[in-house]
Formats: sequence, structure tokens, C-alpha cells
Amino acid sequence: GGFGGSPGSGSSTLYAGWAALGLAAAGDNPQDVVRNGHSLIGYVESGAGSSDPGDVERNILVAAAAGLPATSFGGRDLVAELRADFRPNGSVNNQTNWTSFAVLALRAAGVAPPRAAVSWLVRQQDGDGGFNFATRGGLSDVDDTGGVLEALAGIGGSAASHARARAVAYIRGQQDRDGGFPSMPGAGSNAQSTAFGVQGLFAAGVDAGSLHRRGAPSPLDYLRSLIAADGHVRYSRSTDQTPVWVTAEALMALDGKALPIGPVARQVASALATAPAHPAAARPKPAASSRPLRHQSRPAVRQTRRVRLTPMAPEATADVDRLAADAGVLTAVSLAFVATN
Repeated sequence: GGFGGSPGSGSSTLYAGWAALGLAAAGDNPQDVVRNGHSLIGYVESGAGSSDPGDVERNILVAAAAGLPATSFGGRDLVAELRADFRPNGSVNNQTNWTSFAVLALRAAGVAPPRAAVSWLVRQQDGDGGFNFATRGGLSDVDDTGGVLEALAGIGGSAASHARARAVAYIRGQQDRDGGFPSMPGAGSNAQSTAFGVQGLFAAGVDAGSLHRRGAPSPLDYLRSLIAADGHVRYSRSTDQTPVWVTAEALMALDGKALPIGPVARQVASALATAPAHPAAARPKPAASSRPLRHQSRPAVRQTRRVRLTPMAPEATADVDRLAADAGVLTAVSLAFVATN
């Protein structure tokens, strides 16, 4: 029921968790992704024994996307465990990435994050407006800055608002000529950093598709340029690694979804199989809208719509091209699931 880093490789909770989030962003509840009677959510639950904060945070995000209570996921109260990870200063282990994902995980579980955690995050902003994985004073990067922007989404107050504006400016300034974002300044663009940056921009209310620094393609154009013939997303123009992980993260960005992802409506049928009911599942409402801390199948049954056969406007053609690209990505993740299982 799980996913590996690439088709045919052994499953791991890391890759399965990110695949679940990518698929959820595309509209597939992880409970409905089933192979040989084994569900993706079941695999993630069975491996939810780690107490590592990053694993706990990611599992809470997956549970929320599946419409399951994180207070009884895999026989554990992940929310209580995560709350216990906060230090008096508001951080999780004095690390920006763990703290930002802790805020996202609690929000996903319907729990208000500690005000001290938000204040601590704001104080870790570097002089250039970005954030790094640890504390203020390190080398800022797009990945962690994007994560903090997701965590600060919707937070009121002038301090959070000012921090968001500076973080957005930092990410804008890191865009490369190919349209993507690097993991570190000058390192060259890659899909995962670009995806994190795009999600952060979306969370801050910025349309990443309109970002064209010095005439560059948009970050979304860059991600689409990395889609291979089989639909998976390459890590960069020159390297291709952990395609399931990379594709899952790119899928969230291509579908315009920032974390956390709300409960996804169950499907009557899945392109892979029909999923058994989860014993702890409530009936989730359709959503309105961890990394381990560094560096994805649409339903087969659809409603038939009447289509007027009139010429499409240029902007409509662009939308179709975008949807076709996203569909290729979904196919790649589904094939990876079949190959892994």
C-alpha cells in the first residue's frame, strides 16, 4: 500500500506520506488509493510509530487530508505528542522547519497553534527576509521560507504581516532565469525548492503564475518543463532523483494547494481500486481549498458535461495545456504506486 522513492523500490513512510499529500492536493483521498487490498492510508498508519517531530507532523497532515482524526492515528494521539514537543520558547527543538510544520500540523488537526510558536517563527527571520532551517543568522533558503509563509498564513498582527511581506520579497528575488527556485542562492533551480516556494507564495496570496523576474518563465512553467514523457517530474534539468517524492511535491504546487490540505471527499471509485471504509473515518466534507525536512490518481468515474464546440480563447487554451500537464503528473504517480506494489 505504500510508495518508494521511485517505481519498483521498497516502500517507506517518508515517500508514502508525501505521495498521500500530493494525491490529496489533486483530489484523491489517501483512503481511496488501494492496491491488492492494501490502502495508502493503511500503510502510513502502520508506520506511524516514529516519535521524530517531522514524522509526527507529516502524519498529522496526511490524517487531516484523509479526513481522519490525528488523535487516534495508528493507535496514537499524534496531536498530544506534537504539543509535547514544543519548548517554552515556542519552538520545536529550536528549528524553524520543525516549528513551521508543527504549526501547519496543528492547524490541520483543528487545533490553534501556540501563540509563542508563531512569535518565535517571526523572530527567526534573517536579515534578507528569508528563513533557514534552524535559527536566525543562518543562510536563508527558499524551502524553509516557503514553509514559514504557509505557517504564517492567516495570522493577524503587524509583526506577522511584515514578516510575510519580507519573506515574499525574498522568494521573488531568488527566481532564476529558468523560472525556478534554488535550494540555496546560486545553487540552480530544482523542482522541490520551486514547489515549496510556490506553495509559500500561494499561502501569502501571491499568484506564482504571474512571477516573471527579469522576463523569466513563471515558477509553474518551470515545473511543467520538468515533466518527463511518463509524467513524472524530474528534480532539475540535469538530475533525476526520487521521482515519486519530487512529483508529489510538484503536484501540490501545480494544483495550487498550500499546506495544510483539508479533508478530501471520498470517491465512489478510484482509478486504482475501491477502498475499504476506515474504522475511524467520519464523513469528510469536500475541502474548500514534512518533508522529512530537507531535501501523488484522479477518479475514473466523472460526470459528463456538455461542451460547446466553439473556438477557445488563448487563456482557455493555456488552461487546457496546464491541466494536460497535471494529468501526466498524476499518471506518473499512479504508475509508481502500481510498480511499488
